[in-house]
Formats: sequence, C-alpha cells, structure tokens
Amino acid sequence: MPSANVGSVAVAVNGEIYVIGPNSTYAYNPSTNSWVSKTSLPTHQQSFAVAACQNKIYVCGGCSGFNQITGYPINCTGANEEYNPATDSWVTKAPMPTARAELQANVVNGEFYFISGTLPNGSISNATEVYNPLNDAWSTAASIPTPVGLYASAVVENKIYLVGGGKSGPAIVDLNQIYDPQTNKWTLGAPLPSSILLAAAGATTGELAPIRLYVIGGTTDGINPANTTYIYDPQANSWSMGALMPTARGALSVAVVDDTLYALSGTHNLLDLQDRTNVLNEEYFPLGYGEPAPSTSTLQSNMIYYVIAAAFAIIIMMAAIATLFLRRRHSSTLAN
Repeated sequence: MPSANVGSVAVAVNGEIYVIGPNSTYAYNPSTNSWVSKTSLPTHQQSFAVAACQNKIYVCGGCSGFNQITGYPINCTGANEEYNPATDSWVTKAPMPTARAELQANVVNGEFYFISGTLPNGSISNATEVYNPLNDAWSTAASIPTPVGLYASAVVENKIYLVGGGKSGPAIVDLNQIYDPQTNKWTLGAPLPSSILLAAAGATTGELAPIRLYVIGGTTDGINPANTTYIYDPQANSWSMGALMPTARGALSVAVVDDTLYALSGTHNLLDLQDRTNVLNEEYFPLGYGEPAPSTSTLQSNMIYYVIAAAFAIIIMMAAIATLFLRRRHSSTLAN
C-alpha cells in the first residue's frame, strides 16, 4: 500500500480493491499491480464496517478512537457513507440505528447485514441490522446468539459466517456462527481449530477455486500476531490448514478478486492497535486454484454420458450373445 492507515478496510469492486481508512482511500488494480489515491472518507472514524453492492461501497459505523484506560470505543457513530468509484465521490445515507464499532458488513441478495459489534460502554451488541440501499432504509433481523466484536466474517453461498472474535468478559472465542438471511435463523458450524481475534476472512466462489471460507491472521492470545490460514469446507463442516501467511499480523483486512485472496494492512503490535505500520499486500492462491469442483450441469452431463455409454455397451453385449447363439445353432444344424 502507498502508506499505512489506522483501521483500513478492504473491499473488491469490479476487479479492483479499495482500501478505505479514516484519512485515505486507495484503489489497487491486481492486473497492473498498481495503486491510485482516491477521495477520502468524509466522516473521520475507524473500526467501521465496509461492504460493496451494485458497484458502490458503503462505510458504516465506527468510532473516533479508543479510551486509553478501558479500551472502549469513543464517540461511536452510525454514520453511513456511500462511495461511487465511477465518480470518486461520497454521499451520506440513512444512519445505522445502533451506533457501534468493531463490526463487519456482509451483502446477501442486495442487502447489507451489520451484525454485533462493540458499544461505547464496552458491551457487545447482539443487533442484526439490515440496510436496503434501494430505498435507503433499515430493518432488524434475528439477533446473534453469542454477541462478538473484532470477529472475521464473509459470505459463502448466501450464508453469513461470523468466526472467532471477542465476547464480553472479555474472552476470545472459537465460535463459527452462521446466519441464513432466507430463513432468518442462526446455526453453529464446526468451531475454529483455535480461538482467534482480529483475524480477517474471505471466501471463494467455486469459479476458480473450490467453495471455501478462509480465516487469516489475527491473534490467539491478544498479544502475539498469527500467520495461520484456516480453511472451512461448508459441505463437510470441517476445517483444515492452508499455507501460512508470510507475515504474521492482526487487525488486517482481506479482499477477494477472481478467487484470489489479498491480505492487506494490519499490525504486529496488537497491544496498540493505533500502531498499524504494516503496508504489506500479500497475495494468496487457494488450495485447488484453477481446479474447481464440477458444477451441477457438468455432473448432469457426465451422468447422461455414462447412461448412454452403459446402454450402448449392453446393446453390443446382447448383439454378441445373439450372434454366438445363432452360430452355435447353425453348427448344430450342420452336424445333424
């Protein structure tokens, strides 16, 4: 990245990655491996949520800073800012009902889901608030079973996964909480191999890599940064280990372009999250990249092929049996 930025969050739009922080907005083009500076966020905030839909980016929530003694967020906001990459401009939208920080945003079927996060008094919100950009309006959905902040989150096949994070106590958790917007219900998936905080998540779609959820970096003890890559298979409901990230760091961000993951920003000093001096941009090609699982249509085509081949083989076998029978009958007639 051109420079380090406290609280930077990355999101992919039209094949490019936008990294948004309190004081800067940068656009990264993976095809040219180059960065361009863009118009900064109008509202000075950090620990906000970022997501993109319909080629526009939304930045919501956050705070102005943190209490040096308690660590609680200061001046939490529900500010909702829309960024249009095509015009490099920002517009203010309807604010989020519950002002909070240390949360994530996910998009399913054109709606934004803002889940849990930290309140100004240090408690963790259980709110699930939904923003519809078409009518600029908010609604509520089923509350998260175990409220968490500083978790990792991504969408896999229209389900939202919240993994790890910290809950009131404080305590670092290994939870894998899954929300289905279609049914408005929560379930639990297999827990992470270890409790983790301040990690980042991304998902692959099955186009260029198998459908998987990736949880990268973070910390298991709140002090030492990790370089682990945990891989979750939603069909098998199981975790495995991927290649280690070259640079251990927490409070990083992950963006996905063409089923390739990019780990950006973050810090080595987890005792002071203001010290985000990491400007690294590390690229990860998932296990099985370029060899996605066959699609349903492919499986159906293969099944039809196998049925036809089997039928053809049966016909040939029956013809061979009939021919052998006729030859034996003919031989028996000549002998008589």
